[in-house]
Amino acid sequence: MVSRRQANGTSRFRAAGRLRGIRGGGFIRKGPKHDKLEVTTDLGSGDLPLRGIVDIDNRGAPAADDPKRLLVDSTVDPLPKTIQITFEPSGLTDPMHLVYKSPAKVNVDTSVRVATGPANECGQDRVICALARVDRLPPDLDIKLPGKTGTDFNLHHTGIPTELPDVYATVDAGPDSTKSPAAPRTWAKVALLGIPNDVTGRLDTSTGEVRAAEFHGCSYRFTAPTGCTPPSTQGAIKHVAFTIRDQPQRVGLPPRPDLADQFVSLISRHKAPGPKNFEVVGAVDAVRNVVFHQLDQVANDGKTTACWARWPMWRAACRGSGRRPVRRRRRLH
Repeated sequence: MVSRRQANGTSRFRAAGRLRGIRGGGFIRKGPKHDKLEVTTDLGSGDLPLRGIVDIDNRGAPAADDPKRLLVDSTVDPLPKTIQITFEPSGLTDPMHLVYKSPAKVNVDTSVRVATGPANECGQDRVICALARVDRLPPDLDIKLPGKTGTDFNLHHTGIPTELPDVYATVDAGPDSTKSPAAPRTWAKVALLGIPNDVTGRLDTSTGEVRAAEFHGCSYRFTAPTGCTPPSTQGAIKHVAFTIRDQPQRVGLPPRPDLADQFVSLISRHKAPGPKNFEVVGAVDAVRNVVFHQLDQVANDGKTTACWARWPMWRAACRGSGRRPVRRRRRLH
């Protein structure tokens, strides 16, 4: 389905499709901005894939209508005989919310592009792109990803312990020239293998660098008293691998030193007035809780860091000040 806002304020749209074994289905746009989607299907034999594309562009509308282009391209393989999907796009502070229900586990590939300025391509001004693949998607899934100024995300699913899902995601948040100073680009690639029933996280790059990054293997409460929120109990992600940079390519950074099989590496270089380049890379197993916070003694000087992590046989803490932060690392055997 494609929809475009016209110069006179009206919208033109086109919907097309080809389906087999149709028993029932529905597609509804809801909410005051008509950007909340509800999809239900009852069709097919349960062994063929289904691809759906939604491309809605209301740029040029009044600011109250949150003008943007939203492009979602998703493939479900195989498509269960029945499926229910609710999708709410992110706003300035509201998270993107996706709820999925079906009677069987499947694999899903999805790309999302949100453009709030005149540009359309990934990496350009005010364009956010995301690619995600979920293997062994369980019958019930609820995901919330942060909005434009948000930091927190969470995931809940009903998979059994022997069939936990794997998630692979890439997010490219383009620069934002409307901010003062202009917000730089941030690129992240994450792999989460063997995801427990609840995962909560936080990623704060509001100042153009990684200010905070957290992963928790439960429904986690960030405000005091912090910890897992009942009835959610502490679980562990079997393996986490991540790379966060100022752009997809590694530019302006020295070579990474030899690292252990499980590691976290933070490298940053900035020679004013040139651009700031940074990279955070890590790979760890059995992750229950990982927290990285930048604790500046002088506001935004980027010279003080504190972090802690918790997983079997591995404890990490780093604290430093000045230009040469102290790092501690233990090799696993």
